[in-house]
Amino acid sequence: MRSWPVVFFLAVAVLFATEARGANLYEAGHDWRQIRTDNFEVVYHEGADFYARKVAVIAEEVWPILTARLMWTPRGVVRIVISDQTDDSNGFSSPQPWNSVHIFLAVPNSDDRLDAYDDWLRLLLYHELTHTVHIDAVRAIPKYYRYLFGRNLFFNHLQPIYMIEGLAVFQESDLTTRGRNATVTSDMYLRTSAIERQFPTIDEAATSIRDWPSGAIPYIFGGRFHAYVAAHYGADGWGKVSKKHSGQIWPFTANHNAKKIFGKKMTALWDEFRYFEEAQGDAILERLRLVGLTPGRKLTKLGVAYRRPRWLDNDTLIVEERTSVRKPRILGIALPDGKHQTVQRTEALAGLAPLPDGHGIVFAALDSEDPWTAYNDLWFRSEDDAEVQLTQGARLRDPAMHPSGRYVVAVQQELGLHRLVKVDLPGGAMTPIFDYDRLPRMTQISRPAFSPDGDVIAMSIMHDDGNRDIFFYRPADDTFERVTAWRGRDLDAEFSPDGRTLFFVSDRSGIDNIYALDLKTRKLHQVTNVYSGAFDPAISPDGKQLAFIRYSSKGFDAHLMPLTDGLWRQWPMEAIDRDEILVGPISRDYQRRADALDVTPEDYSVGTSILPSSWTPLFSYSDISDGKAARLGFSIYGSDTLRRHSWALAYVHDFRRDFPNISATYAYDVWRPTIRVSAAHTGLNYGDFAEDENGEKHPFFLVRDAAALGASYAFTEDFGVFANFLVEHYDDFIELSDEPINRTPDTGWQIGPRVGFSFSNIEGYARSIAPMSGGIYTFTAAFDNHIFGSDYDVMAGIASARQFIGLPWYQNSIELSLYGGASQGDRLYRRNTFRLGGFTQGDLTAETSTNRFRLRGYESGDIGGERAVVGSVDYHTPIWYQQTGLGTGPIFFDTLSGALFASAGTAWRGDLTEDNPDELYESYGFELSQSIRFAYYSSFSIRFIFAHAPDREDPNSYYIGTGSFF
Repeated sequence: MRSWPVVFFLAVAVLFATEARGANLYEAGHDWRQIRTDNFEVVYHEGADFYARKVAVIAEEVWPILTARLMWTPRGVVRIVISDQTDDSNGFSSPQPWNSVHIFLAVPNSDDRLDAYDDWLRLLLYHELTHTVHIDAVRAIPKYYRYLFGRNLFFNHLQPIYMIEGLAVFQESDLTTRGRNATVTSDMYLRTSAIERQFPTIDEAATSIRDWPSGAIPYIFGGRFHAYVAAHYGADGWGKVSKKHSGQIWPFTANHNAKKIFGKKMTALWDEFRYFEEAQGDAILERLRLVGLTPGRKLTKLGVAYRRPRWLDNDTLIVEERTSVRKPRILGIALPDGKHQTVQRTEALAGLAPLPDGHGIVFAALDSEDPWTAYNDLWFRSEDDAEVQLTQGARLRDPAMHPSGRYVVAVQQELGLHRLVKVDLPGGAMTPIFDYDRLPRMTQISRPAFSPDGDVIAMSIMHDDGNRDIFFYRPADDTFERVTAWRGRDLDAEFSPDGRTLFFVSDRSGIDNIYALDLKTRKLHQVTNVYSGAFDPAISPDGKQLAFIRYSSKGFDAHLMPLTDGLWRQWPMEAIDRDEILVGPISRDYQRRADALDVTPEDYSVGTSILPSSWTPLFSYSDISDGKAARLGFSIYGSDTLRRHSWALAYVHDFRRDFPNISATYAYDVWRPTIRVSAAHTGLNYGDFAEDENGEKHPFFLVRDAAALGASYAFTEDFGVFANFLVEHYDDFIELSDEPINRTPDTGWQIGPRVGFSFSNIEGYARSIAPMSGGIYTFTAAFDNHIFGSDYDVMAGIASARQFIGLPWYQNSIELSLYGGASQGDRLYRRNTFRLGGFTQGDLTAETSTNRFRLRGYESGDIGGERAVVGSVDYHTPIWYQQTGLGTGPIFFDTLSGALFASAGTAWRGDLTEDNPDELYESYGFELSQSIRFAYYSSFSIRFIFAHAPDREDPNSYYIGTGSFF
């Protein structure tokens, strides 16, 4: 009889002695609360009480408007989670397991396409709750599917992305005073693409393409497409499209539905929309040419995102670079020849500021110290290439260097509030210049810049329900002075070297251009006149040259021109009636209503959110020997709103054996590490496998009972560990009076811990077809021993290492991989033999039993032993970036890629100290992979592999199948 108390307490000891990778959305340690209204349950952590009340007010206001427009009202409450653990300004909605919306409190900055709101939370809720209502809708036959199976299929989600995101952008813009459809940024994207005849096709809008404008297409172009169709064919048309589509069994009917409702196919409507935008763009271009387009020498050519040029001296520029072909970096540009060199590679940049003498740079970049938070911090890079992190978890962006070079000021945010802080150089000591309560809630600061004497800080401030104006702040007397009062966006302020002129970007003409304000005469002049957009003015130290960023259909590139070549057309300067930072009437009204909301906060409770929302039928049938085997069952799962508790249950009945297969798992993600418990009672039917002494085969059936306690912990985004304690019992059922003469899997108890780790720091870019740098490393070990009650004393381990090396030519890389496994003990269970062969890789993150290593050119599991090792060198190369689809159809051809490979491996038996592999098995060949997106979202690859294995009798083989490329 087993000593179960000993086994249990050893399991608990192993469980809590190890830390392992977590899976929660939210960082542990928060004190979560919730409030309830008629239609919503708002969950929030400490410090966000006001925002929870405001969200509740806005959501209840938004809900009846959206449900009426989209002709559908979801059942039950919608759960809204408010958190402040990232500097990313965004949110997302999810229909599973229940309708939920997740909001990040970080307010958009002036570089963000989301910088187009009268109230940030109102815009976000109009957008995300549009998704909630739209995706939830179900009618006709699909309605009965939901009645039967629950929330596991959403027919409106099977629409092109431009129809899903475009609809939400249309609603956010049509139902507020701002929104992305109403901005000059959206005008710029569409106008420039139209003028340059690079307007996205409808199939490119239906999914995410690799090249610019990539992910912006469904939002910007999709939103404006919805507005165009609504204006020309009826404002209620899109609600009718949503209603009709939600009742269709076959979901890929965009053309059919548009024809029924608008009288034209969706492809025809898109072409009409494109022709309209091209005509508009051509007319604007002709008008601008009459005034005169300003010249500019193009310093970069890759587009996507070059931002914030800064002068080190009169002959050297630095600029932020983020492209589709390499890691973000600070780029140095030597003038006059324009030669490029890397100054600093880093993650997503959020501002840079050179020392006055040009001998060092302070820059802000995103830093993720754990899997749950992502904050901007400051670094200092000296002239000798030494890099020092100045802050940690400080949430700082937009550094501006004081003329003395002794410190920078930067924008800090927390809980929707902004302030300026001073960071000393070189030590990094941080001091608030003013506190968070100095500005109204969600007043957003961008791009501070010092005057040459260091007495004034110019900055762009979003206030007054969506106006962005330039303000001066004087630290000596803690005063703000309003410099502009345009009812639009003024941003990117920069002083001239003599301090007399303030350069900034404004949309006063309907196009973002650079303007110059004489601070003595208050005369305003338009400096650039472009048809796309001009940003980020930077004046050379001698005051003679203007560096700036100009938009094109490829993205944002750095340009240079003599200041004397500017347009310098005088522009009317508005009077400033109210010299203050304003809280607009919309924000004031929501604040009043939030303060007056009569709700009682409660401690967060999982409530009904933990209950299952759907079930999935499971079925299989096979012909095994002379019997038929059918399996029928179901699976269900549940997760609470914060995803701190999750569970799953599955039942499958084997009718041939009249055997119930049952499995259950539960994860507790409130603490760190994440705790998991699982149990299973399963059977494996081998068919006619057991062989008697006469050579006849008989049915063999194996029963596995298992239970496990486990923990996982993520130290960083890259590195995590796990541990669990596993108790398994195997029993066989053989229709034989005597033991079979062939080798059958062992039975009995297997008890012991499993531990392991994983590390991955691979990097790839928009045009990469395989990682271009970094590696993936894993290790898993099992220790079964009689001291735990096991029938086996076994140690087994698997290790894998994959390293990627980017090559100098375009998006080519080398992959070096090595896999190995070994086991030893006084009685090895036969299920733990390692096998080599096949064209696909086994799961190296699971337990160490029945693991298979890929060795192309050999049959799966062809080579086996108690030890195994296999290595490979693969050369990856793109062949053809197709980036084309079938109109509104659900197929999009992405990229054809190729690889050359050379592999070798072996497996053997014997003691670990013995180096006695019998033979080294080699293979060589090539691989072709066609990546495809199906149903607009799902990605897969069709692969063809040819392998030559000289050690086989028939050395040539091939494989055709699906899967990932690498």
